[in-house]
Amino acid sequence: MKDLHQARTSLLAEPIALLDLRRTYPEPPNDLEAIQKIKSLIETELHTKLTNEQITGIIEYYNLIQHKKEPAYYWFLEAIMITARRDATKRNPAYMIGILKKWISQGYGATPTKEEQQLIALFEEATGIPVTDAAVTKLRQYIYQHGLVMAAKQILQLQHTDLAALLMDHLTSSACSTNGPLAGPISTVTGDSPAETEEVREAENDDVYEEQEQTNAAPAENALAMYTLDRKLRGGVARNHHFDELFIPESIIRQKNMQHGDKLKLLGVIHKGARLTHSHFETVEKVGKAHPLRKQYSYCLVARDDLMWYVDSHMPEYESDNRTVKSLYIDEMPLRLKLRDEDVRDFALNRGDLIDVAFWGTDTTTLKVCWKHHV
Repeated sequence: MKDLHQARTSLLAEPIALLDLRRTYPEPPNDLEAIQKIKSLIETELHTKLTNEQITGIIEYYNLIQHKKEPAYYWFLEAIMITARRDATKRNPAYMIGILKKWISQGYGATPTKEEQQLIALFEEATGIPVTDAAVTKLRQYIYQHGLVMAAKQILQLQHTDLAALLMDHLTSSACSTNGPLAGPISTVTGDSPAETEEVREAENDDVYEEQEQTNAAPAENALAMYTLDRKLRGGVARNHHFDELFIPESIIRQKNMQHGDKLKLLGVIHKGARLTHSHFETVEKVGKAHPLRKQYSYCLVARDDLMWYVDSHMPEYESDNRTVKSLYIDEMPLRLKLRDEDVRDFALNRGDLIDVAFWGTDTTTLKVCWKHHV
């Protein structure tokens, strides 16, 4: 793969890239050898061991690309190369398949830039709504017209938006339209009230959760599909061997005691107003392991000085009724973790609040508040 990296002078996918790959990597004589080579490169470059289910998914995408009369082998090689150059949290087969999905739907090379990926992640975190290919196209148009900074500011404002009310306003206005129901664009409406945290919003819905499961959780088209939980800093993503992804909120992970790697079965999708992110799963196999890159400190005490909000102590045995406060350490060094301004705002944090925080590896700049304890 070293030669493969050298064969590409940038991450921008252009037709000349396929010519470079053909010169460096002659096409295998048959599909079986091509898939075996792809499997070997994925495991070598992404430092992972593919499961039988993942190999089945890769074969299906290989056949799908071939059916479109595109060079499946070289598409996979290019996607592997791009994925191998991402950071550790994205260097996995699911990210690689995500690239291929984009190319299948939008054409070869239609991979979002790093800045677009950051804005997409920001949008999904602010709204809880997965970004579609059509939405990415609109995002690019907005960036072209208004710039990255303005796009980021507007996306952050969506945290204050009541999406259910927004869609209801659009439904009401569309009733009088001569263009038929739901015609025309949806405008962004910013609410006046402070943003509520994901946990607060879901806590308010706890009393109707069971009822909504019964009335809105229609059977999934592939109700027996098996998913694996990929734990994130806040919440998680359930992924099947087709690499389809469904977001699971932090509150559901805690309520059902889900852990990284657990095997889940999709029973249905729960709609709460305009939010389509609640999927009803049951755990069919407990793996019970922590994410190897995810570091979490629980029951941390929120503090503030003249410069910032931070945590530097916690009560690790709080759930055992032990209120002993201990300093945070990493590699035997005292640790002070700066809290992000948006987390302080969205979780309405005050001095002395108890929170859980998480970050990737030893990179404390990735820190997020994942939970606020109401005690």
